[in-house]
Amino acid sequence: MEKIFKIDAIKFSLTCGLILFGLIAISQNRSDTLQIKDAALNYVEGFYNADTLRMKKAIHPELVKKIVMKGENGFSMIKIWGQQN
Repeated sequence: MEKIFKIDAIKFSLTCGLILFGLIAISQNRSDTLQIKDAALNYVEGFYNADTLRMKKAIHPELVKKIVMKGENGFSMIKIWGQQN
């Protein structure tokens, strides 16, 4: 009984995900697609070419990046880059 429930839950999750993806893809127009492409290219190429002007175009000024890392003591910690309040 429990195994059947897990399979049904997985099928349900995948179905919902595909439906949601389809709705998002349908609602996106050509202008949205070009803006997303420009932002992604500005971010990646700006990062690898050390071009801060391109990075500024791609990143919101209040962006805060967070990453989970292991500290020197072996415990997990959150490292924060960006604007902080």
